[in-house]
Amino acid sequence: MVIDPSNPSLNKTTGSTSGSRPKPAAGSESTVSGKATGQSKGDNVSLSRQAQAMGRLESALKTSPEVNEAKVAALRQAIADGSYQVNSERIAERMLAQDDLF
Repeated sequence: MVIDPSNPSLNKTTGSTSGSRPKPAAGSESTVSGKATGQSKGDNVSLSRQAQAMGRLESALKTSPEVNEAKVAALRQAIADGSYQVNSERIAERMLAQDDLF
C-alpha cells in the first residue's frame, strides 16, 4: 500500500468535514462512565464556596421571570406623576450589604 501525503482525499471521511472527528457508526454508543474514561470509583470533585454560590444564583435566575411587568408599570407611573422619590441612604446600605461591608 502506498500513501501519498499530497493527496487531499486522505483526510476525508464519509459524512464529516476536514479537521473534525468521524462520527461513530450507527449502533455504536460511547459511554462516559468512570470505567470507560479510566476514572476510579473514588474520584471526587469539590467546588469552592464561590462556585457553589454561582450555581445557586444561576438556578435562581433560571426560575425567576425576566421582567416584573407590574413593578415596571408602577415605577413608570410614579416617575411620570412625580411621586417617585429616591432614598439614597437605602441604596447605599444595600450596596454595602451586597458586598458584605456593612
